[in-house]
Amino acid sequence: MAIIDMGSNSVKMVCYSAHRTGTYRPYHRESFRVRLDEYNDGVIREPLINRLIDVLLLFRNIATHEDVDKILPVATSALRSAHNQKSVLSRIYDKTGFKVNVLSGNSEALYSYAGAADHLNIPSCMFFDLGGGSIELVSSRNHTIIKALSVPLGALVLTRKFAGKDDFNNETIHNLRQYVRENLPSTNSMGLLGNDASLVGVGGALRTVAKYVQAHVGYPLKKLHNYSMSASSINAAASDILSKDVSDLAGIYEIGRGRADIIKAGIVTISEILSKYNFEKVHVCSTGLREGVLAMATRYAEFDNMFISPYHVRELIRAPSGTLHIPPLVLGVINSFKSSNLLYDEESLILQSAAINLELLRAFRDADDFLYRVMDMPSTFSHRRQLLASLCLTYSKKPKRTKLLIKKYSSIITKFDEQMIKKLAPILELCDLLITTNANAYVQFDDNNKMLIAIKRNQRELPYIILAQTCQGIGEVLNTEINTKFIL
Repeated sequence: MAIIDMGSNSVKMVCYSAHRTGTYRPYHRESFRVRLDEYNDGVIREPLINRLIDVLLLFRNIATHEDVDKILPVATSALRSAHNQKSVLSRIYDKTGFKVNVLSGNSEALYSYAGAADHLNIPSCMFFDLGGGSIELVSSRNHTIIKALSVPLGALVLTRKFAGKDDFNNETIHNLRQYVRENLPSTNSMGLLGNDASLVGVGGALRTVAKYVQAHVGYPLKKLHNYSMSASSINAAASDILSKDVSDLAGIYEIGRGRADIIKAGIVTISEILSKYNFEKVHVCSTGLREGVLAMATRYAEFDNMFISPYHVRELIRAPSGTLHIPPLVLGVINSFKSSNLLYDEESLILQSAAINLELLRAFRDADDFLYRVMDMPSTFSHRRQLLASLCLTYSKKPKRTKLLIKKYSSIITKFDEQMIKKLAPILELCDLLITTNANAYVQFDDNNKMLIAIKRNQRELPYIILAQTCQGIGEVLNTEINTKFIL
């Protein structure tokens, strides 16, 4: 399946493949800057229409080449507001065969929130999706949506309104701040969220700011999903960005030419959201509208009518895509070690997190490559928990290289964490062997209170020597003698 997202700033397509766990994973991404929202009289001009159609034709060819069986094209603010919307949609259909669904502001907010909430475990939050033409806001309490709406405060629209084709100056920045502050919905209108509510954001401008902040503070992970930025770090970045002209910003790797002219409006808007709703930090989410459309399309038949409600979103979040999919054999081993008081609660959670990606070890070639592939996946887990789980897996294959990686991420990983990785890696090795041999294992203690690992054969022949050596390795990290018992 492929989702095409026609936004105000860019047009994107992501192709997804079905996974055996019932989830979908992206395998092909395309993005072109079209800037459909560059009009003053509400009419999308001919050159932009032609470029849009050209991009969509390319997307159709890519989807055909990738054997995509279903394509869902959706459009947001730019086409939603265009006076010549019907004629543009007709042209698109005639040239490409795509029947584009233009989302209402409320629907766009719900889809974006659904895509984020499906990959982040934050029950109560203020959510925003800052795009080029509008900003979508959703407030939720215990996964129940209180308010969802769209406001025309996109980074591209605000740049055009206050800077035009020039750069911002002190006066226009002041006017921009005041305008954003006055036009964001009031706290009361968004509902009472409680002290445990978090601020969650998606969108290109927010991701750009996050990259900029990470580079400034020397954050070692090149990962944005679930990254938290404090209000002070954003305000510091804003002072720096607002002091530079567009040409200087274009030369900064984390910003680039595609965002240089609109990032000032973007970071001012983000700063004002934090201030107005009194949040001390924002969680960055890398999933949003496209993932929300995908999730709804694969779970609800009524999506064909583009019908979405808070009920659909709540039901989706009850069984999110980020739900753990741990093989029962593996879960049995982890629970056995934990019930025998051989694992702390955190160690058990790290093992479960690592177990989700055990199958990726089949294609393991390089520790660095493996780590980046695993860390690149959206997850509800914190960066530290994801990193520890990934390093446990790489340590089970390449311990020497993993030790170097641990040093690289010393600002995140402690000495205690390093010992945990060494302890959990051989248990993961055992779990991997059990999966491939379809065997069960559990911890026992004999009459002399000596520990043994009982391995029960099911149908396949067991590699007895390798299993015994792996269990011996577990004993070494636990600093105890372990015997192995095979049950045929």
